[in-house]
Amino acid sequence: MLFEAERDWRPLVGALLPPPPPPVQALLSDFVQYATEHGWTADSAEAMARILRIAATWMGTDAPYYEEDLQALNYAHGTLGRPRGLIAFLRQRGQLLPTPPRRDRNEAFVQRTIAALPTRIGDELSTWVTVLRGVTRSHHHPTDYGTMRRYLVYLTPALVDWTTRYTPTSWTP
Repeated sequence: MLFEAERDWRPLVGALLPPPPPPVQALLSDFVQYATEHGWTADSAEAMARILRIAATWMGTDAPYYEEDLQALNYAHGTLGRPRGLIAFLRQRGQLLPTPPRRDRNEAFVQRTIAALPTRIGDELSTWVTVLRGVTRSHHHPTDYGTMRRYLVYLTPALVDWTTRYTPTSWTP
C-alpha cells in the first residue's frame, strides 16, 4: 500500500452485489456457523453477513480486514448495533488488523515545524514538547498539541530570525 486512505463504503451499501465467488461463499458459510454457535438472532447475523460479504467481495478473502473498515461499513449500512461479533469472528481467524493510530493534525504540524528548524533549536524544541506533554513529571497535565501549535505559529518567525543572527559560538549560556 502506498498510503493510508479512508474508504467511502456508501456507494456499495445499496448496490446489487455480484454472486459471491467460492472463497467468499466459504467465508460466509464459516461466519453463519459461528453466528449460529454463538446464538445470534437471524437479523443480527444477516446484517453482519452482508457487511462481511461486501468487505470480502471488495477486498478478497485472504487479506486481513481493518476494524475501521468494518465499522465504517456498519455505519454506512445503517445497521443498528456494532459489529463486535463479526470483529471477534475475524480476529479468531487471524483476519483482523487493528485500526492504525492516526496522528493528530496539530501534532503533525508541531513535528514538521520542529524538523524544519536547524538541529540545535529543533533539539531544544523537542525537549520543550516532551516537557509540555507531561512526560518528565507525573504531576504535570499534558499540554494539548493545539496549544503548542499556536505557540509555534507565534514563535517560529523569531526562532528563524535568531538562527540567522546568532551562532552557537557567538553566545554562551
